[in-house]
Amino acid sequence: MVLHGPARAFMTPDVDTLPYDAPVSAVRALLRDHAYHHVPIVDGDRVAGLLSALDLARVSLEAWGTDAATTDAHLDARFSIVELMTVDPEVVQASDDIHRAAELLAEGTFHCVPVVDSGRLVGVITSTDILRAVLAT
Repeated sequence: MVLHGPARAFMTPDVDTLPYDAPVSAVRALLRDHAYHHVPIVDGDRVAGLLSALDLARVSLEAWGTDAATTDAHLDARFSIVELMTVDPEVVQASDDIHRAAELLAEGTFHCVPVVDSGRLVGVITSTDILRAVLAT
């Protein structure tokens, strides 16, 4: 079975984002409090980067037994979001066929692709969104 249709029909709209100058602890809070693993980082309404839970795990002290507050303080003092995020990630246009998003997700680098319309972030497509669409057909 092959899915077809515009990316906007499959995307998750109204995603939580953070500005590129937010503290790293803000990303950790979003990831801790929600069931997603990537946060689009924005400059206004434009995608500047993508920061994943894996990006944070690479620099987190929690694996060494520190509490969350200590980890947040260390990360905020030591790193900026810009240093940890993937800058200018691949995006799909809202009008692109969903097949393009599936190709990017299949590369395995991320499980989230930002969706833009005229350069403005309008949502994301995740591996889970693709799987839900397949199961619904």
